[in-house]
Amino acid sequence: MDEKNIDDFEKYQNYTYTLWQKSILFTCLVVSTVILCFEIFSYTTLLKNSERVVFSFNYILLRIITPSLLNFGAFLIGFIAKRNNKISVKAKNYFSTFSVFMICSVLSIFHNFFHVLLAAPACCFFVSSVFGDSKILRVNAILTIISYTVAAICFWFDPATGSSTYKLLTIAITAALILCAYLFSQTIVKSQAEKLDYIHLNYKRQTVLIEELKIDPLTRLYNRKALRGTLIRTISRSRGEDIKPFLVIIDIDDFKKINDKYGHIHGDEVLTLISYVIKDNMGSFRKAFRFGGEEFVLLFDDSFPSQVIYTVESIRADFEKARFEFAPEKAFTLSAGIAALKKKDDPTFWLDRADKALYFAKAHGKNQIKLSDEF
Repeated sequence: MDEKNIDDFEKYQNYTYTLWQKSILFTCLVVSTVILCFEIFSYTTLLKNSERVVFSFNYILLRIITPSLLNFGAFLIGFIAKRNNKISVKAKNYFSTFSVFMICSVLSIFHNFFHVLLAAPACCFFVSSVFGDSKILRVNAILTIISYTVAAICFWFDPATGSSTYKLLTIAITAALILCAYLFSQTIVKSQAEKLDYIHLNYKRQTVLIEELKIDPLTRLYNRKALRGTLIRTISRSRGEDIKPFLVIIDIDDFKKINDKYGHIHGDEVLTLISYVIKDNMGSFRKAFRFGGEEFVLLFDDSFPSQVIYTVESIRADFEKARFEFAPEKAFTLSAGIAALKKKDDPTFWLDRADKALYFAKAHGKNQIKLSDEF
């Protein structure tokens, strides 16, 4: 699979990651808001007036202000990272899952009066698994060990959380739940990675089949069907970028006589050889097509007239030097017409101008190159 197709798959993959990042960050914002509203509601409604007076400062600081700052701060970190174009999409996956980790850790540390929330960090494992990246899962596992240790210590020394036996059992059970969540998430990550590999493999197979439909079976150059789409894209690109595309039409001189005299099998040998000559002289940013019969089209996406003429002249000279077993003394030649893209050109007009330059070359002796601006 060529670089373009690899880029296409990466675009699809990155697009999927971006959607997940958006959903995760939106969920983080919603959860942070809900937690804040719940704590305010608890403080103003559930606590008795006497308790509100006694626990006012500690409650507001430890249950409302600090957790909210950490939660919304974690969301902002993920949001800013997502908006930063200098950060790669895969790196943004880490920031998104870090936002989830922070909110889950805040729940387990600052809201442990709901004892089950000690196991909240397990949620970040499941979120990490959607990306199918075992490295993200491992990073979150390391962070979770640290945050759970802090949460367990806070829970143990909190006099309102029950007896030592109850605390010990709660810590053991929630630690077991987190471990199970990690192991289960590993299975999900593996499954996601396998699905991604399967999609990638099928994408490559489809790409190969699509590319084969665009390839001429004899010369292994692109065919006429592929040419039109390429010309449309090049013209569209030229209107948005400062590029100078050129189109070249090459025609083997007196090819009908070659077929008539030596036979179509040997005519195919000539076509095969000229395709090799074209590919040897064309760079990676230039495209070659079999237009039909003995005609070939070369597309230079961005070049100068001198560079185009030099390349086409090299093709003409190399082809003329070539010899064939069926006609060892015979030199075959080609003619070519070159046309630079103009503002009002569409694919048909552009091809027509190059074609006129080609026939001008043939009318004036063949075995030569002409530019459309020369006549």
